[in-house]
Amino acid sequence: MRFLLDECIRRAVGDVLRTAGHNVEESRDRLPPATPDPVVSALADEESAIVVTANHKHFKSIIQRTNSQCPRGGLVAFDRCSDVDTDTRMIEALPFIELAYIQRQTTDDTRIIVTITPSTIVIR
Repeated sequence: MRFLLDECIRRAVGDVLRTAGHNVEESRDRLPPATPDPVVSALADEESAIVVTANHKHFKSIIQRTNSQCPRGGLVAFDRCSDVDTDTRMIEALPFIELAYIQRQTTDDTRIIVTITPSTIVIR
């Protein structure tokens, strides 16, 4: 899978994904600081990547299952997770994300949209 880390995500989350063999880029390496969320989403969409962010509120309106501005980009959004817990929660969620990604590849809409909270992992 291809992931694009939003600037608000700790590098440790990217390390978790890289260790699992995924392609990870960081928006801070490709875009100026404080780039608006729609621009980050557009980059992910262009590259068919999954945005990883803690900015759940903004991205969930941009990358969604219906009427999406980004029909090829996916989303993994941490909601109410502390910064120090995001890498641990990614380790816990990754097997489910990988399985959902494989399953979605046989459908018309291959994107995955995931919300990770301190106690739940929701995949749509």
